[in-house]
Amino acid sequence: MEGEIKNLAKVWIVVITCLSYCYLITSRIPKGILRLISLLPIFYLFITLPSSLSAVNLTGFTSFFLAWLANFKLLLFAFEELSHSVAIALSGFKAVGGGVPGGDCYLVVFPSFDLGSSVADALGGFKVVLQWQMPLVVSRLFVVVIAIWLFFPPLVRNNFIDKGLEEYTMIVNYIKKSVKNVPI
Repeated sequence: MEGEIKNLAKVWIVVITCLSYCYLITSRIPKGILRLISLLPIFYLFITLPSSLSAVNLTGFTSFFLAWLANFKLLLFAFEELSHSVAIALSGFKAVGGGVPGGDCYLVVFPSFDLGSSVADALGGFKVVLQWQMPLVVSRLFVVVIAIWLFFPPLVRNNFIDKGLEEYTMIVNYIKKSVKNVPI
């Protein structure tokens, strides 16, 4: 448990360093392709850093925040735009790449990452591109069907829920032990 917390601290120290680089150095590069190229090493680090963690919960949360949220924010930062055209480009990027949430799945369920989650991401990306043409009910139903069909089976197959619950039990026991040893 303590070793995993140390690994988590190391990961976030690297993240803070990377974000400092983005703020102090990359922000001075003109927006566009050059800024995007200067951010490529950060994209790579944010995708691979969570794999240094072994706890399912820590890996899941960290990979979500880094590989998904931070990378898409940095992609927007590269162009400094939030216009409709950029939203469509991001959706197209997700549809073609199909990799960021699939990468999250890979980082959480190492042994049997399969094509299903990437297909789910690609279909989700196409849904975003086409959502203006779909009624809201159809759009939400589409997401639910894709999640049940392609995204959840690898999580269930690798006992993700059991591993996560075991980790929560370990955390509760660790806190109980720590509180019990605190002098009052």
